[in-house]
Amino acid sequence: MADENLLSGASSVIKDVDSDKIACVCLATEYAGHASINFVVTHPDYQGQGLAKRAIQYALNAVYGTYPWMILAVTIGNPAEHLYRKMGFRAGVIISTMSS
Repeated sequence: MADENLLSGASSVIKDVDSDKIACVCLATEYAGHASINFVVTHPDYQGQGLAKRAIQYALNAVYGTYPWMILAVTIGNPAEHLYRKMGFRAGVIISTMSS
């Protein structure tokens, strides 16, 4: 198990240097003793530029060798599922489902 500083260092904020606008955010924390990406959000103006992929890879690199794997929770049907699969994430346990 790693310390809190390692996981906070695995999180990232990517900003547009010209406009100072936040382009992408990736939050990594610990969940049940494992590294976890809680969310990755890319501003619509910056989607399709590979920022989410870079942010996720940054998080993976930051915890490499400290945690045996990283969890990434995602809503079924999320358009980014294809990216997560391409990066090596695989479907696992469904923690909960909600319906209206």
